[in-house]
Amino acid sequence: MSVNKRFLAALAIILGAWSLAAAPGSEAPRIVLLGDPHLPYKTTATQDPERGARLASAKEAAFRDINGWKDLTRIVALGDIVGTTGSEEEYRLASGLLAGLTAPLVPITGNHDYIYRDETRAGRLVRGSSESRREKLERFLSSFHLASLQREESLAGYELIYLSTDSSQLKHQVGLSEASLRWLDETLARTSSLPTIIFFHAPLAGTLLQKGKPSSASSEAAAQPAGAIDAILRRNPQVFLWVSGHTHTSPSNPSFASVQNLYGGRTTDIHCGDLDHLRIYMNSLWLYPGQVVVRTFDHGSQSFLADKDRTIQAP
Repeated sequence: MSVNKRFLAALAIILGAWSLAAAPGSEAPRIVLLGDPHLPYKTTATQDPERGARLASAKEAAFRDINGWKDLTRIVALGDIVGTTGSEEEYRLASGLLAGLTAPLVPITGNHDYIYRDETRAGRLVRGSSESRREKLERFLSSFHLASLQREESLAGYELIYLSTDSSQLKHQVGLSEASLRWLDETLARTSSLPTIIFFHAPLAGTLLQKGKPSSASSEAAAQPAGAIDAILRRNPQVFLWVSGHTHTSPSNPSFASVQNLYGGRTTDIHCGDLDHLRIYMNSLWLYPGQVVVRTFDHGSQSFLADKDRTIQAP
């Protein structure tokens, strides 16, 4: 694809083709996205218990907002659900808070949910062994009463893939195991006739700027193994949306909604900010025939950010 064609395609994705039929509020499945909840709060980042309590209160207020939205079909928690290390106590607290949500919850794992030891060293996180990672993945499954880490469903003419990071390789912060890569490839082949949305903790390589440059394929800010994921996406052009957290990309970040989000000329990465703030922003997807509407809600002002509205055309 030429530079001009790539730019025009990306511009069309960002600006969208608005119509009354696609206006949020009309009947269409709505998916709310919880980016990096860190419940009740991330203790390594916030060591002041009073501020931690305020952060937890802000999240509880946002959850009350969500429970007041009557058009919800799913709530997807995009990983880093627990506060910091995924200890038994953290999973107890996180699962208890999420149990108060009234719409169906779909959780996936992030790095904080399983790759770290329970004990920090001088206040710093320490990566656990392959064995401890497997144990914490089992803890995730049992805490949320799940039969498997990787799940999929068809909804409103779309294929939705909920992909948990599960690599036990110590070099990966957010990676997929070989078994999960095979599962993804086989699932996409089986459902190739449906436009597909993948939910994963980390974004695709190059879909945001870091220090003025596109994030590299070797970056810990990118979904890994980047090469294997790229090959799968090239074989499956029906994947047009990749929804991610991990990078804590807020609406004020130029990469939150930009032409940079387009991967491989056809897959748009929807970046979601984390919830560990006193003012919380949250993305929602509305699944319409042939297009997905993306909007960002400001829980502080109780309004949507009109300049972040997007319509993504399905293939």
